[in-house]
Amino acid sequence: MENPEINEINYCYLPDSKPNYYLSNDNTFLKQCDNSCLTCETEPLSCKKCRFGFYKNSNSTAEKINYCYIKTLGNYQDLDENILKLCDDSCYDCELNSKNCTICQKNYYKLENSKGDNKNFCYKEFFGYYIDKVENLIKLCDTSCSSCESNSNNCILCKNNYYKLEDEIYEKKIIVIKIMKVTILVKKKNY
Repeated sequence: MENPEINEINYCYLPDSKPNYYLSNDNTFLKQCDNSCLTCETEPLSCKKCRFGFYKNSNSTAEKINYCYIKTLGNYQDLDENILKLCDDSCYDCELNSKNCTICQKNYYKLENSKGDNKNFCYKEFFGYYIDKVENLIKLCDTSCSSCESNSNNCILCKNNYYKLEDEIYEKKIIVIKIMKVTILVKKKNY
């Protein structure tokens, strides 16, 4: 006795018995959900639940609120809500929260030897630190500097009770620049 093969297309199903299908708008047949959906309703991309590795996006437009997406750069998976959210503007990419940057945006840097909750934050600048563009880190200025640039000992401002050496060449440049500004102002006023 031969078993006739069941043709799934001609078999009748209850809507809830096929989880990756939804009932067509005219209630005549079951239609398959998009691959991103575990279950869906009313249309292929209107997911009730996302498949593993796909997530709803908190920044979706109203008509795409139930779509499921693969995580891309600039988003992170919010584990509490199991949805994708945008990374902070300082992050090119992030994970776990918006400021936990895995990659900093251009002209943003992580703090050297940073620990704790903000160890992966990215900053444009940080007072008392300088940007090391070779290592792409913000590093601490020397203890004598309030602020510095290019390296830890190149002080822009000294801390209290610390002083720079007098630099006659530097002082002369400032005087020449000031004289040039005054000359330019005088010429502008004569017109």
